[in-house]
Amino acid sequence: MASLSAPGIGSGLDVNGIVSQLMELEQQPLVALQKRQSEFQAQLSALGQLKSAVSTFNDAMEGLSSVEKFKVFSASSGDEGVFTVDASSNAGGGTFNIQVNNLAERQKLASGPFAGGADGEVGTGTLSFTVNGESFDVLIDGDNDSLTQIRDAINNSAENTGVVASIINESGGSRLIFTAENTGLANTIDVSVSNATGDLGQLASANLTEIQGAADASITIDNQFTVSSASNSVSDVIEGVTINLESVGSAELNITRDNEAIGESVQAFADAYNNLRNALGSLGQGALSGDSTLRSVANQLRDVINTPASGLASGYSNLTEIGVSLQKDGSMSVDSEKLQSALDDNLAGVASLFSNESEGFAVRFQSLADSLLDTDGVLETREDGINDRLKGLQNREDQLDRRLISVEEGLRSRFSALDSLLAQLQSTSTFLTGQLASLPKAGG
Repeated sequence: MASLSAPGIGSGLDVNGIVSQLMELEQQPLVALQKRQSEFQAQLSALGQLKSAVSTFNDAMEGLSSVEKFKVFSASSGDEGVFTVDASSNAGGGTFNIQVNNLAERQKLASGPFAGGADGEVGTGTLSFTVNGESFDVLIDGDNDSLTQIRDAINNSAENTGVVASIINESGGSRLIFTAENTGLANTIDVSVSNATGDLGQLASANLTEIQGAADASITIDNQFTVSSASNSVSDVIEGVTINLESVGSAELNITRDNEAIGESVQAFADAYNNLRNALGSLGQGALSGDSTLRSVANQLRDVINTPASGLASGYSNLTEIGVSLQKDGSMSVDSEKLQSALDDNLAGVASLFSNESEGFAVRFQSLADSLLDTDGVLETREDGINDRLKGLQNREDQLDRRLISVEEGLRSRFSALDSLLAQLQSTSTFLTGQLASLPKAGG
């Protein structure tokens, strides 16, 4: 029968308590190591936050790192019931009178009525469609010879070049309607039928009625220049402008530079700088307190700000000249009135100050951010160093764990032996005490 063992029961020695206290002392190096690991993990997390902040800063710099970002124009229509308008970065300022003479239309053809209705048999053969010089064929046989099936065969054809088929049911029967997918004279529909049986030949162009003719849109600009378009969306007749025609009539088109949008981009530039600066300050108060990486990033940001743009033909060299400056607390602010005045006086100079390919502030900031985020950059290198140290600490922790297991086993073995020895001594002492008590007393 197996015996039960409970250390300390025989001797009264608190073996578990003694071993636990001794192990607490033995575990101090492990506790210190784990604390160091936690500190490194916190630094690693903080570096991740810093990389995210730098990445966000980089994205914001992209908003002003190209001259195209300053070609922001706003276009408006004097009557959006006549036309609406959009302007791209290629637009230029100006005012134009736009006369919409007519809209582009899709051609629409209708067959005669088929008395058998949408599901009655029409006939077999091959329908051949030609739209804008491109053709496709639809085979009609005994399995798809109703108007409904013919409609579906046309619409589902993988080779369809621009015809939409539909059905209208009226009192005299059902008609098949062919509508050009696109507007314009070039997209007229021609239908021919070959090997026809039954009434399929009625779907040839010669037997169709034109409900609506194809037409090109026509506009006249400033009563001088007439332009035709197959679409009601007329692009680049005025450079960088798309005119979306709505109805016949006339209205004024105005194109102006959108200084407000440019101002918002400059404010986003300042906000991104401040957000990154705040992130550096916050992380410097936490896990990265005293970290040289933060100092390096902060110093490089200041170097960009404090280094004027040189050699720009447009005249500006410092951000303060256009209303962008650093305050006493180090934050960046934008004087919107001074900025708008600079945009009005010298847009090219403002654009160059931010976007010059070598000296522009946004370009230099973006280059700095790219270098920081590069795989060989300071942030990645710092992360790699911390990860290497964490691996080393983990190896040491594994070694300490194995040692502590061995130490605890040794302590328990020695104190268990001591417990047994004390129990035996106590038993012997009890026996001897009893024997001595049973001896006759002297003189008895």
